[in-house]
Amino acid sequence: MKKILSNKWFKNYIILFVFLFTVEILFKLLGGISLFNWSLLRIFIGTNILAIVFSFVLRFCPKVVGMITNIILVLAATIYSLAQLGFENFLGVYMSVGTSSQLGAVIDYIKEYLASFKITYWLILIPFCLLIIYYIFFDKKLFKDLPKLKKELRLKDFGINLGVFIGLILLLDIAYYSTLKISFMQNRLQTVSNSELIKNPSVPSIAIKQFGSVAYGLLDVKNHFFPAKESEITIGYEKQEQEITNYTRDIDDTAWETLIANESRVIYKNLNNYFISRNITDKNEYTGLFEGKNVIFIMMESVGELIINEEYFPNFYKLYNEG
Repeated sequence: MKKILSNKWFKNYIILFVFLFTVEILFKLLGGISLFNWSLLRIFIGTNILAIVFSFVLRFCPKVVGMITNIILVLAATIYSLAQLGFENFLGVYMSVGTSSQLGAVIDYIKEYLASFKITYWLILIPFCLLIIYYIFFDKKLFKDLPKLKKELRLKDFGINLGVFIGLILLLDIAYYSTLKISFMQNRLQTVSNSELIKNPSVPSIAIKQFGSVAYGLLDVKNHFFPAKESEITIGYEKQEQEITNYTRDIDDTAWETLIANESRVIYKNLNNYFISRNITDKNEYTGLFEGKNVIFIMMESVGELIINEEYFPNFYKLYNEG
């Protein structure tokens, strides 16, 4: 057991896994996300994969490089998770690389953003602080190797270690993939399936709960530089047959169909396919009610009755009362 614990690969793996997984647990708790669902198993397996990959690479580096890398990885996960907690609390959404406008809103109000942090959010720094304490007080031997900076590459057991590494990664990948496909591990009420979210984390609020903050961050960056290819949706393109009456509207879709045929962007083609497949509402007793009149329809978000105020919004007030 002592020999196993002193093994550099295993030691780095334990350090990375324990501290990264603790960050994920704290992120869920502090963000009010339930721990008691299958997403925790998915995050557990995903964190294992990351820890094994990094620890395998660090095995061939000096101990001091392993220490610095572990500190940087845990610090990066901590800062990112803390920022996500604050972002969601401040704007009500999780940040994404592809939504630069959100970041601008925070930068413009950076003081208000930091002030909005709940005091409990800072508890997510605990794993990082414990890691620093561990290296300073419980791994003193490491600092004796600082002047050496010499690689300890042992080729004689490289083949064995590589085989173990590949075997572990394959098993964990299969287990992770299973959590995306097995029916009882899925939330049937999700608007986007987990198997689709891992290709394109288009709904951050769901993706970050299902994959954890670290995995979501990696998926978000990956999708920004290598966006998932969208498939064309043609289901429902044909309109349902309906009985033609005096109230039926008849519109020529030839120009619209030409536009769809010439559209190269999949997302716009999908939107047009969806809208053109909708049945047109029949005429009713209100049809033509405003014929011959000038109608201005103003649609605003989150104004309520506040805007109907003669002192502060005289123009809107006049339109509302006299229009």
